[in-house]
Amino acid sequence: MEPWKIPSSSEVNVQLAYCSSVKQMEVAIERYTDLYLHCPVAHFGTLAWEEWNNITKAAEPYVQKNVREWKRGLIEADDPRTRSWYRPKKAGPKHTRSGSKGAGSARARHRRSSSQ
Repeated sequence: MEPWKIPSSSEVNVQLAYCSSVKQMEVAIERYTDLYLHCPVAHFGTLAWEEWNNITKAAEPYVQKNVREWKRGLIEADDPRTRSWYRPKKAGPKHTRSGSKGAGSARARHRRSSSQ
């Protein structure tokens, strides 16, 4: 059995700072963020700038799906944030073009009345 390793004060401070920053991030996300995306790109290095194209390709499907679902939820809730980019389709009566040969057109009505 190995003896216990007592962490140094700097290791304890790093862990405390991490825990504090995670809690602050959770509060900030809850309080100030409309949409928070945690893209599946953890397998890339933090400073892997040469991987930029691969990172964006890996994140794109996740981002598109989540943004689409978020926008759909806003629309369904009639959220005022949708006013600048969403215009609901107006459900109005369907009009026929004048002069068309449909059953309701003036030409069709004239044919029916003159044949009687």
